[in-house]
Amino acid sequence: MQFNLASLLSNSARRTPSQPYLITADARYSYAEIDARAAQAATVLAERGVRRGDAVLLRLPNRVDFVPYYFGLLRLGAVVVPVNPALSAREIAVATQDTGSRFVVLEETDDVRLEPGVVRLDMRSLLADEAVCTTGTEAVAVDGDDTALVIFTSGTTGRPKGAELGHQQSFLTALLEGDEFGITADDVTLGVLPLFHIYGLSGILHSATLRGQSVFLMNGYSTAAVYDAIEHHGVTVLPGVPTMFHAMVTGEHQGRDLSGARIAISGGAPMPAETLRAMAELLPQLTYLEGYGMTETCSSGTVNGGPYPFRKDSIGRALWGIEMAVVDAAAEPLPPGPTHVGELVMRGHNIMKGYLGDPEATKATVRNGWLHTGDLAWIDAEGYVFIVGRAKELVIRGGFNVYPREVEEVLRSHDAVVDAAVVGRPDPHHGEELVAFVVAGPNGIDTNALIAFSSERLAAFKYPREVIIMDALPQGATGKIDKQLLVALATEAWQGATS
Repeated sequence: MQFNLASLLSNSARRTPSQPYLITADARYSYAEIDARAAQAATVLAERGVRRGDAVLLRLPNRVDFVPYYFGLLRLGAVVVPVNPALSAREIAVATQDTGSRFVVLEETDDVRLEPGVVRLDMRSLLADEAVCTTGTEAVAVDGDDTALVIFTSGTTGRPKGAELGHQQSFLTALLEGDEFGITADDVTLGVLPLFHIYGLSGILHSATLRGQSVFLMNGYSTAAVYDAIEHHGVTVLPGVPTMFHAMVTGEHQGRDLSGARIAISGGAPMPAETLRAMAELLPQLTYLEGYGMTETCSSGTVNGGPYPFRKDSIGRALWGIEMAVVDAAAEPLPPGPTHVGELVMRGHNIMKGYLGDPEATKATVRNGWLHTGDLAWIDAEGYVFIVGRAKELVIRGGFNVYPREVEEVLRSHDAVVDAAVVGRPDPHHGEELVAFVVAGPNGIDTNALIAFSSERLAAFKYPREVIIMDALPQGATGKIDKQLLVALATEAWQGATS
């Protein structure tokens, strides 16, 4: 089947050209305007050498220009690799090497160093070329199974892996997920989640563009700005993470008219019961939904609420077209019930093509069509899924996935560090906070200097804010580091400091 994800924008521009598409605090852009800019962007990018099948890193924040360049790249049949603007030069080098990318689109003020041979496409020069470009480029026909996106997600080895997502797969996910969430073309969606993240890209941009909705774009979270978006800009749908909703319910909302908000969708981490109760008091008219998904599933998986009754402590039921099961160590399905805990697996239209350039990791994760999530869960007789733990050592800080091994490798690269282990402890603002346990060399180490060292080499959401020095890391009977004990120690130290 010939299909290009760029048609999300072009189709809506044909149907409703004057409909506001992207809204900011001080500007509005129609579907026709952004579609024309996407066509021009495609022409400019093609003139710079971008061709069908080329992987191109898109290193831009949540600004209007992200959207025409994103869809412009898709028009050319390029593989878009959205990356966090906070990534260090080392992390960008890994991304370009792993994807074979020769191009990086970034802001003119971005001074990140690129590897030799990688072409810098800065926004200032691209926009200048667009101003004199009078012709747009139509979308090339690609196969629906062709790779549209590569989204990086940390692997259990600690090295980021690029999940390949196809054109048709990404389209179906946006179509079916939004329908089950009850979102319509009349809704205005809050666009504060980063568009380089699969949740923001698929759950917000793809879904809204397909329906011809308006998106209120924000580059960074501000509680007051979210209140303004609801009160003055007509925002009705609030996709977010628990930390965002916690900030909303604890902010200065007296005198604010927030009655226009009608749907809240939370993902990335479990929602604390206290926050959920506070949301019900602040926004009694709100329909609250909780979702579960992964980069490898195009952010799609389950929904709790919406088409199904909301069930406490559950991540909900599988969305349409997706199957879920719990399996034992031999990958045999387990019966329903809380005494039958196993690994959660899923299959359907949402499953990635694989990890780019890593067939072994793909085989380990996707077996016989089933994606193995690494999460431990049980399923009840009605199909509701209950997560009981994570098989992987994942830490979720502010809705972002961080795997400790990558952080540990950076810490161990410091001359004064003998060994390091990183865990997550509970945090009321970020969900979890990263804590590093470090064995120092004979001359010791300054913990603040080590935090600064790691912050220079890791994205802001990855580096540890707390470092605890130990004589030796605790080990279990098998010789492995006892991370369960470290979590307890980190939590105890935090509780002692805050009591």
